[in-house]
Amino acid sequence: MIGRGPFRVGVPSLLSLVCVLSLVAVLPAAGQVFKRWPWRLLQERLKSEHEKVVSDSDRIVVLTRNLRHEVEANLKTSRISEIKDRARELEAKALELQEAVVESNENFLSVPVIRLAEEIRGRAQSLRKIFEDHPAWRNLERFRLFCREIEQRADAVRKRASSP
Repeated sequence: MIGRGPFRVGVPSLLSLVCVLSLVAVLPAAGQVFKRWPWRLLQERLKSEHEKVVSDSDRIVVLTRNLRHEVEANLKTSRISEIKDRARELEAKALELQEAVVESNENFLSVPVIRLAEEIRGRAQSLRKIFEDHPAWRNLERFRLFCREIEQRADAVRKRASSP
């Protein structure tokens, strides 16, 4: 036994105390190795999500361009100028979204990308409602499909861009 006071420390307890202290000293160094692995996985996931946002924004641009061409080629009614203007505005917003996505960083939340994606989704939805509500245009399923896919892609961009 070591010590003369009321608390006597024996050799076995002294050895166990040394073992515990050595483990406590080693654990932080071992933990640093494990911290790097999830960070790398996180970076890969963020990069993958950003690539999906880029491809979705490119697809939105193509869809809006196709929608505008289809509208200009096939609609011949009195409200054509309003629909053409909406299709042009939608295409312009899609180009803005594409530029914002290219300028955004995959590691940070991009508010302009989210805002533009919400706006494109809303405009595509309202344009689709116009095609559905007008009795003469109900048979134009192709326009509604373009608008529906634009909505879905814009919603996917919004969700992916808002969760880094």
